Amino acid sequence: WLLMALADYWLEHGILNYGDICFHILPMTNPDGVAISQTGELTESQQEIYQSDRQHYSASSDQAEYAARWKANGKGVDLNRNFPAGWEEIDGRSRPSSHLYEGVAPFSAAETAALRDYTLRYDFDVTVSYHATGSLLYAEYGGRQDVNALSRSLGEAVSEVTGYPLTGNGESCAGYKDWAIDAL
Repeated sequence: WLLMALADYWLEHGILNYGDICFHILPMTNPDGVAISQTGELTESQQEIYQSDRQHYSASSDQAEYAARWKANGKGVDLNRNFPAGWEEIDGRSRPSSHLYEGVAPFSAAETAALRDYTLRYDFDVTVSYHATGSLLYAEYGGRQDVNALSRSLGEAVSEVTGYPLTGNGESCAGYKDWAIDAL
């Protein structure tokens, strides 16, 4: 919703006349995962993931609550752990899950492969990723101090406007932001 509102605002206020700046808006990169969390409905294979999570990871016994917190794609791959930036370091789940399963290999999820291909098609100066939850900003990854300084500067500006705190990268890795900083 935020990105669609932002696009509407830009259209209404003429932000499209910013010279050679081009904005690309991908309003949703995990549609099946969002549908699960919004509807609370699980397919047969997702119900198998739910039962596996209950058995191996002490997932909630309430299926509706479990589905409402679903973060992965429909196949149980956490898309923000499926990029090749620290992927091999992840100590996540060993099988498909509602969250924290990084997949069998980087870019193994169709959604992350599509986002990779889209990103590589253009010469972006900046990427910004919004998530449905969190209310905080991540702006760094790895040891590229030049890139991290620029990223941190953008993060500070966004923090000032939104009030969301800027935090270090924490233990996060293998996300889109991490890959973009590391590889691009």
